Amino acid sequence: MELALGPRPAPIVTELLAEFDYGDYEGLTAEQIRKVAPNWDFWTGECPGGESMDHAAARADQFIAELRARHSAQTVCAASHGHMIRILSARLLGLEPQQGALFDIKTASIAEFVEKDGAFVVSRWNLTS
Repeated sequence: MELALGPRPAPIVTELLAEFDYGDYEGLTAEQIRKVAPNWDFWTGECPGGESMDHAAARADQFIAELRARHSAQTVCAASHGHMIRILSARLLGLEPQQGALFDIKTASIAEFVEKDGAFVVSRWNLTS
């Protein structure tokens, strides 16, 4: 986060934004997973021994609730990993977590959401420079 914001107060680390738990599929590519589970898709399939989409969405929802309760008048920088960022983005916009599939994300990119009339909107997406 220091790369994005410079030196600021110490970050607050929360498990709510931990990467999705892929269980038995941890470390495997989608192609490798499809060798054992043909037609598998992250957004509609399951990860045996891992986290459900509903559980990840609940973590995102809890983060959003805490964000609104504790930092409603502040700018907040949140960092996470690919799938969790996409799930969080969907939930910020009031979408189902599976609709995170709609958001392409570049490595180390920055997105900006602002609250307008009580709802979050995307103001910037996939910034890398």
